[in-house]
Amino acid sequence: MLGDGEVGRMFLIKSRADKAFTIVELLIVIVVIGVLAAITIVAFNGIQNRAKNTSIENMVSQYRRALATYVAENGDYPTGTTSACLGTQSFYTANGNCLNVSGAITSTFETEIRKVLANPPNPEPICYSMYSGCRRNMTYHYNNSWQVDGSPHGYYLIYFLGGNGACTLKDNLEGSYGNFSSTTSRGYMERHSGTTMCIVQLPNPA
Repeated sequence: MLGDGEVGRMFLIKSRADKAFTIVELLIVIVVIGVLAAITIVAFNGIQNRAKNTSIENMVSQYRRALATYVAENGDYPTGTTSACLGTQSFYTANGNCLNVSGAITSTFETEIRKVLANPPNPEPICYSMYSGCRRNMTYHYNNSWQVDGSPHGYYLIYFLGGNGACTLKDNLEGSYGNFSSTTSRGYMERHSGTTMCIVQLPNPA
């Protein structure tokens, strides 16, 4: 026969055992925490991408307004029919060229654009992976063989967004190279490796 004290101790031990987590329960808790953490990280990365993309498009808008002012005052774009990186020469010297193109004359563009935009903003030094290289925002681009809605055109702004972001600026184009459309239902020109390429039509200065 068990005494009252022994019965009490056994009841206490059983009660503690009933309250303990089993290995299966612990594993379930760990899995749930992992899933919640993953959701949080994805949501945070999405917020970061949207913030960066908004900043990039704000900068492109600044340059577009400045270029319109420059054309109104000078009758042509700062480098005319020669493409150029948007930003300061020192930024691209430190971080690599924009758009993976060679010969983009930043110094001439910077000198001229400062006449209407005292402090040209630089993009963040982000390597947006696209195909085999980095795309580093942002470019004033001239190509007289490209068309828009079937008509010849020459002047464009090109920029890149992360996280498959959508191009939201006015006059963003889509279509295939050399034959763009002003219809922007899909919200981008090209996408690859999570990077979005956006092309904005600029007015002809003539």
